[in-house]
Amino acid sequence: MNKLLLIIFLAILLFSCKEKNSTQINPTEDDTEINIDSIFLMKALEDAMSKIALVKDRDFYLNKYKVNVECQEHIARDVDVEVVYGNLFSDKHKHLYVKRIPSWGSSSILDIYLAKNDRFEMLFSQEFVLEYIGDTIRDVNGDGLKDLDVWWYPSSGCCRRNVHDIYLSDAETGRLSDKYEFINPTFYPKEKIIRGVGYGYEGVLYKYKWNGTVVDTIEYIWQYADYEKPELKPQYFRISAKGDTVKIPAIPKEYLTVDDIDWLSAVLEK
Repeated sequence: MNKLLLIIFLAILLFSCKEKNSTQINPTEDDTEINIDSIFLMKALEDAMSKIALVKDRDFYLNKYKVNVECQEHIARDVDVEVVYGNLFSDKHKHLYVKRIPSWGSSSILDIYLAKNDRFEMLFSQEFVLEYIGDTIRDVNGDGLKDLDVWWYPSSGCCRRNVHDIYLSDAETGRLSDKYEFINPTFYPKEKIIRGVGYGYEGVLYKYKWNGTVVDTIEYIWQYADYEKPELKPQYFRISAKGDTVKIPAIPKEYLTVDDIDWLSAVLEK
């Protein structure tokens, strides 16, 4: 009897394993659409690369165009493409910048490559959905090299939050650093300084300084207001990196050129 029960148990187990192994997952309509979108975008990138292959001996190349990409029968979509090639970050290395903006959806895809002999090595690739505002290549930390600055704005949150993701360029290797993220910053490369507005209702200004590839905190300016007595003027305090606090009569002039300085006035009105 026990032997019979054992045989029945093993048969059931074997059957269930076969059922699991034979399980088939059919792609949904959304999965199919995503795959088709990826094909469109890949074909747009291939088109950009084919154009670069014809001009790679030039010192500089810039082209903005719309490409009509076909995929399968009777399916075609437009993709806006921007291609920039040359000494984008330094005189020592050439880079390739490719931005693709599909006509459908609300995303942008940015790729940056390092030119190495007859090939391109990908340094940066990111897809932005909804939150992307723009990007620029400029000297951010004052070392004379241009860096990548990607500007985006989160789709949720209570307060002003212009986010800048910074990728520093390396003169020797031509590569880009890991990401530095700053909220509401204004960059002063001649001073190697970053001044900005912190996130939240507190009304805080910050001051950082580049020390090579390291960002040192210099100080904070804190605005204090008694919201139960709006007739009283706000008070201001300077807080050092060590935590030393000194009351000051007003916001220092050096902060008045910060792009998002108006947020401090907006905070007082809330």
